[in-house]
Amino acid sequence: FWKQLSIEEEIHKQWVMTLAHSSENIGIKEDTFRVPALQTMLNFIEEVRQKSKEYSLLQALGITLDIERALLGKNFFEIFETDSPKVKKVFHNLTEATKQHVQRVEVEFARVKNQPTYRSTNIFMIIKMEEIYNVAMV
Repeated sequence: FWKQLSIEEEIHKQWVMTLAHSSENIGIKEDTFRVPALQTMLNFIEEVRQKSKEYSLLQALGITLDIERALLGKNFFEIFETDSPKVKKVFHNLTEATKQHVQRVEVEFARVKNQPTYRSTNIFMIIKMEEIYNVAMV
């Protein structure tokens, strides 16, 4: 489960990094983008990264769900504006992939919910946080 999600997150990170280094014109919708809100999210992610080995599997799944849902709920990938169909497709694909991750994490969360908790090294959370950080810093 985690390995597959982390592989997918690495692919998403590569998509974002490719855009960051491309000559495509990508702007930010300043009327919907709030720097303090993004900074709060980045601070939260950094705190979670630092404590990631302390979380039980259920906690890790819950935090992962919170992050993924926040990206969707705040339409994170829609804060970028561009005329490039290529860039629009990448952000659409990121949104769709995030929706799929929410569904899969919800299923896993429900499966583990009644199991004893245990510690998780959760590499997925670290990769996801790095992806969010990289998107935010583009």
